[in-house]
This record gives sequence, structure tokens and C-alpha cells, in this order.
Amino acid sequence: MFDLNKLKLLDVECLKCYCPNLESYLRHDLQSDIDRKELASELKFLKDMLSKQTTKAIKVLNYIKRTGCCFSNA
Repeated sequence: MFDLNKLKLLDVECLKCYCPNLESYLRHDLQSDIDRKELASELKFLKDMLSKQTTKAIKVLNYIKRTGCCFSNA
């Protein structure tokens, strides 16, 4: 899915650069599956919340699932 180690090293400015690209890629006509600003914010929060030992995407998905609807774009 994605490289957790890379996510943990990204600063906010890099997230703000990558998220518009993903939003554009997931766009169909004028609709997109994600909101780039919300995704950047969610990923910033998520990377700060993940433990250093979290290395597998399934653990991240389980964490997102346990938190409920806090990460709708992630």
C-alpha cells in the first residue's frame, strides 16, 4: 500500500505536495475519492500516532478501523 518508514520521515510540506497528486489521480470528471487537504492533515496526525514498531500496512488499517471515522481520507 505505502511505505510506512517513508511516511514517518515525511514533513508536512512533502505531504502537502504528494496529496494533490493522489487526489488528481483518483479524480473522475469533477469528483475525487479524497480531499487533499484533509488527507494531508490525517496523514500528519496518523504518522505521529503510529508507534515506531508499526511497520505493516495491516496494522495501520486496523488502527484506523479502531478509531472509527477519524481518517475518512486515509
